[in-house]
Amino acid sequence: MAEVLVIGAGPVGLLLGGLLRRAGVDVEILEQREHGSADSRAIGIHAPVLAALEDSGLTARLLEQAVRVTRGEARAQGKLLGVVRFDQLSTRFPFVATLPQSGTEAALALHAPAPQRGIGVSALRPESDHVELDTSFGTHRAPLVVLAGGPRSRELVYRSALGHSYPDRYLMTDADAPDDQGPGTQMPARQDARTAVVHLESSGVLESFPLPGGRRRFVAWDSGAAFGHPASQAPSIQTRHSRTRPLSVTGWHAPSPPTVSRSPERSAASGCAGSSPRRCAVTGCWSSETPPMRSARSAARG
Repeated sequence: MAEVLVIGAGPVGLLLGGLLRRAGVDVEILEQREHGSADSRAIGIHAPVLAALEDSGLTARLLEQAVRVTRGEARAQGKLLGVVRFDQLSTRFPFVATLPQSGTEAALALHAPAPQRGIGVSALRPESDHVELDTSFGTHRAPLVVLAGGPRSRELVYRSALGHSYPDRYLMTDADAPDDQGPGTQMPARQDARTAVVHLESSGVLESFPLPGGRRRFVAWDSGAAFGHPASQAPSIQTRHSRTRPLSVTGWHAPSPPTVSRSPERSAASGCAGSSPRRCAVTGCWSSETPPMRSARSAARG
């Protein structure tokens, strides 16, 4: 019997499993998914987390892959409105490190015990000296159980896990990003490799964050102003930037027509699931009318 059972092999579960293992604790990680996710999901690791993980060696490993975002800008109509300089902060790591969550999990997994995958947990029962888990592979028990499985974990301890729907809708995608500003801009030559940008336009708001490999995370506020996408085409987000269409935001291009479908569970968090698709007024991406859901993010993420 392990001393500690961790439920969930996301960043939180892997980080805790690795730290406990380094401290000599017998720990096991149970994960319902058969394979780790290749989605980028959470991408930001902030300075306090990097400092906290430095002694473990994890910070150096994460920074081998990450982009160091040193600057944030607000823009409108191709003009610079304001700047935030992370590189001028008096801190050990004056930047936000960005990389796909799959990269973060790969770095954390090097110190953690290999997760036991394909094991779903349906119930837990606290006993006098241990906790018992009902799983898809029988009963597991340990003196201490840590739930790090996000919404699925909450359902194990609360009779009714409360959720909230928010009136705003957002679309999210990762796409290749050209290095030039594009025609018609009043901005100087771009130095966006380490710059996060918020575009404030009459048609909506678009945020973009640098990622490794010349890619960017785009997050757009969906005004819901446009409808009429053929119902025969499944709602999805284009993640391969083979063709582009100009955005209403000066200097950026958004993917056109979407081809890579998301699962309903994953897409709901970015407003891209459901059966009534519509086009985002900022990016031109198609999505449904499903209200956004905010899921718990890893404590090791920004």
